[in-house]
Amino acid sequence: MTDFFEGADNVSEVLENLTEETISELKETYPETDFYDEKDLIQALDDVYSYLDRQVVIVIDEWDALFRVWRDDKEGQTEYLEFLRNLLKDKSYIALAYMTGILPIKKYGQHSALNMFTEYSMITPRELASYTGFTEEEVRNLCDEYRMDYKEISNWYDGYILSEQIPTDERGLPKR
Repeated sequence: MTDFFEGADNVSEVLENLTEETISELKETYPETDFYDEKDLIQALDDVYSYLDRQVVIVIDEWDALFRVWRDDKEGQTEYLEFLRNLLKDKSYIALAYMTGILPIKKYGQHSALNMFTEYSMITPRELASYTGFTEEEVRNLCDEYRMDYKEISNWYDGYILSEQIPTDERGLPKR
């Protein structure tokens, strides 16, 4: 998301650029699709879904950048949340929305526009814990591949040890 802020003066401009670029990619990827309205992202995604009869996966890296960059723009934040809600909530074309960020997806303002997510974090990865980070074997292999000293890397970075601050279960995962 941070790329869309470069050169933009307001949230409306960010969302317009995001929409144009995404629709352009959809048209390039699915040239055989008949796009009903080439300026409406929701319609374009629905057109792709209708043509292919397959849902899409949406990935938004740093979904919360707007809240950090323009933290005082409450109107812009509301506009952005409404954009995301309209794009993602209860849409037949969505198989999965994967959003990264440092801020939690929570209630902003009067209502929660994004109340349809299951949230995972580094501290509480729950059932995704085994799929995050690197195993010791993976780190050793990467050190070999890139000719790095495993012991030096281990001393520099030894993971996120949370057990002293957060109670863990028998698997070493944070308790729910």
